[in-house]
Amino acid sequence: MPEFKYEGVDRQGKRVKGQLNAATEGDLRVLLRGQGIRPVRIGQVSLIQRDLGSLFSGGGTNVNPEEVLHFTRQLQVLIGSGVPLVQALDILADQASSANLRNLCVGVKNRVSEGSFLWEALSAFPKSFPRLYLALVRAGESSGALDQMLRRLSELKQSNSDFSD
Repeated sequence: MPEFKYEGVDRQGKRVKGQLNAATEGDLRVLLRGQGIRPVRIGQVSLIQRDLGSLFSGGGTNVNPEEVLHFTRQLQVLIGSGVPLVQALDILADQASSANLRNLCVGVKNRVSEGSFLWEALSAFPKSFPRLYLALVRAGESSGALDQMLRRLSELKQSNSDFSD
């Protein structure tokens, strides 16, 4: 799936930038409008730019630890309530407090929609999700107790602010 760079204006009138995967430029426009972003400029990222960008950035959007904790708690509540994973990620993207978190939620949702496991989709964002986090999500998915594992992860993350590799 092609990756696009975009610049736009959000609901508060702030300029936002980012990169997202979408099948077409039209699909990206629909996706951005659904997030309350009015696109101003869109361009496709070449394969060379994509590979170099992930090499130098360390891989993906950087979301601060407080946002990761909030994401984990909210996802646990939604999954525990019986909301399907893709729909839960869509809800979290709509409610995201920052453009980085919104981009992360949309990126994870797109990967899960394409057939990836949640832990695989999260692994595309190594700056935000350490290996231990990914391993625990994988264990939760494998055992069918993802909501319980997300609850434990949020408890662990809250009690240990130095939750990293």
